[in-house]
Amino acid sequence: MRGIASELLGRDCDWVLRQGIPEHALSEAIRSETQLSRDELLVLGESMLDLVSNLRIRTIENGEEKVSSALSATDSQ
Repeated sequence: MRGIASELLGRDCDWVLRQGIPEHALSEAIRSETQLSRDELLVLGESMLDLVSNLRIRTIENGEEKVSSALSATDSQ
């Protein structure tokens, strides 16, 4: 993900990391995977904040949230 963000560096992009629901995947192999938790998405998003400025996560637990600093997100609704 950091590689993709690096390629788009300097562009005005909105970023959304989605939790996903593995059992809805088209690939049967993916259906058996465990979905990322909200905390795991926050860690992933936090690791990208030095490259992107407008980053949100979408989870089953909290809906859409803006990632604003290390391990924190604010409700954007």
